[in-house]
Amino acid sequence: MPLTQLNRVQSDEVAFDRLAACRYPDIARRKSGRRICARLLAVMVAVLFSAASGVISTPLRADKVVLVDQITDLGAAGTSRMFRFVPNLIGLEIGEQLLIRNSTGGHTVHTIPEIWPSGEPFVKISHAKIAQISFKREGYYGFTCRRHGTYGMVMLVVVGRPGATNPGREQSIEELATRFRGSEKARAAFLALVEEYRASAIH
Repeated sequence: MPLTQLNRVQSDEVAFDRLAACRYPDIARRKSGRRICARLLAVMVAVLFSAASGVISTPLRADKVVLVDQITDLGAAGTSRMFRFVPNLIGLEIGEQLLIRNSTGGHTVHTIPEIWPSGEPFVKISHAKIAQISFKREGYYGFTCRRHGTYGMVMLVVVGRPGATNPGREQSIEELATRFRGSEKARAAFLALVEEYRASAIH
């Protein structure tokens, strides 16, 4: 699964004001809201540009930011597809960020402790229409939705090239995954992500 880098899209004042007023007025009022909304707009414009050209890249990137949505698809075949992160497998470089949408209602974003670099602060996001997660260290980062993780709503973010700089000293993602204490569906979903990662261009 190649990770296509989209061209950086610049947003102007009028576009920002429309986004802030129409989509996320509560975020726009916050001190950091202007920067967050501008980045969200850049990703949205990139999505429209890609759709117009007939190609949608996964994941969607703009200005070192990857957009992640939290989906509830009541028409999906089975609960493992009903609740999910889109995308759920992401490769990043150190310093890049995730822009998480729709951590509202039942959806949350929480760290999987067994699949997380030692010493890095845990992520706990809920009741947020949009939130940022920054990555300052190489490694494997596992995420789950606290409510829907039991159905297999998990996500794997790979930052940098874990183990490449210190071969043999870093635990493999397979070793970390065996420690995951989630439900049977959650473990199966995460192992499927590990297999996809090993077969992808991220690896």
